[in-house]
Amino acid sequence: MLYHYEQTRSADYLRAFLQGYHGYLQRDGYKVYQTLEAELSFTSVGCWAHARRKFHEAA
Repeated sequence: MLYHYEQTRSADYLRAFLQGYHGYLQRDGYKVYQTLEAELSFTSVGCWAHARRKFHEAA
């Protein structure tokens, strides 16, 4: 597990950071990850906190 903080969420930074990574990436709903997943070799997994939030808002 790695938690990495960066002051930017730019697509260019994320692309460079994730280049060559071939594992699972737990992520939020930021759309850039979908684009990068198609370009790079990682597999996205959902964030339970974000999933729970949608159910809580609907209730």
